[in-house]
Parts: sequence; structure tokens; C-alpha cells
Amino acid sequence: MRSYTLVQCLMARVIASQCEISCDFGIEYKEQEGSGIGNVYYNGQLVKTFADKNKDGRVFTFQSVDGGEIVVHTVYDENGKLIGMEKAKN
Repeated sequence: MRSYTLVQCLMARVIASQCEISCDFGIEYKEQEGSGIGNVYYNGQLVKTFADKNKDGRVFTFQSVDGGEIVVHTVYDENGKLIGMEKAKN
């Protein structure tokens, strides 16, 4: 059984709230039952790293517990409104 730090559990809660905002753009957060941590999915595909960088320069990142193959980041318009998600190019 894995052991998780308080910071990891708190970060999972933050990503869950971020994903609620982003769900219209294909982002979904699935918490592992009873663990307080989980994985991010983009259009059903497991995401290795999710990154949200807004126009003010603030950055939030999250790495899925079970790994993943892709990196996904937020896309904002010139007014700072979230307009989509994008897979990072390798």
C-alpha cells in the first residue's frame, strides 16, 4: 500500500477543483477510492502532467499517480478567459 503526504493529498483536492472548471474542455479528474489522490484524463486518455499557466504568470501543475503518456496545458484568450486545453508537442 502506498503512503501519501499531506501535500500530495491537498494537491489532489486542488486539481479536482481545477478539473471541475476545465471539464467542458475534456479534462476529468478521477480520485482513487479512499486515497485522496488520483489521475487526470484528457478526452479519456491518462495525462502524465497537467499544467495551468494563466496570463498573470501563475502556474499550477499536477502529475497523475499512475503516470500517463501526454502533457496537457490550458489555453487562455487575450482577456485571460480559459478557452481550451492543448496537448503539448513532444
